[in-house]
Amino acid sequence: MTLHTLYCSSYFPNTGIAQIEGKRRAQIVAKLMCERFPDFTFGYAPSPILTAPNTNHFLEIGVRTIEVTRLTQKEIEDEAEANPDGLEKWLMFIFDNGEGPDGGPQCSAYLEHDFPVVKRCKADPTLAEIIPIYSEQPSMGDLEARLDAWAEART
Repeated sequence: MTLHTLYCSSYFPNTGIAQIEGKRRAQIVAKLMCERFPDFTFGYAPSPILTAPNTNHFLEIGVRTIEVTRLTQKEIEDEAEANPDGLEKWLMFIFDNGEGPDGGPQCSAYLEHDFPVVKRCKADPTLAEIIPIYSEQPSMGDLEARLDAWAEART
C-alpha cells in the first residue's frame, strides 16, 4: 500500500500531520479529523509531499488517539467486502427538487471527507438519498445510471 500524507489544508502552506498507509485509510482519518476539528479542513496526498512543519501538535495527537484509530479500523473492516481495493469513498447525493434533467431529481457526488460540502448536502431539505460509491472518481455516466436506477426503483 502507498503511504499518504495527511495534512491540514486550513494553513498555508499546508501543515503535514501524519503518514498513513493506504488511500482509504487516509480518507477515513481525514473525515474523522474534520468531525473533531470542524474549523479545519484536512486532505491527503501520496507521500512524500512538501508540507510545512507541524506546529500545532494537538492535530497530531488527535490523529493518534485510540478513538480515531479504533473507528478507522472498524470502518475499514465494515466495508472490506464492498471495497476490497481500498478506493476512496464518494457520496452521491440525490435531491428530489425537480431541478434535474426533464424536471426530475438532481444529483451530485463529493468525497466523504469534504466535510463542509457534505454537511450542507445533508442539511438540504430536498435530499432524498445518499449512495456511497467506492471509486477513484465516479464518471458522469455512472452517476446518471445510478440516478436512473434510483428513480426507477421509486416508481
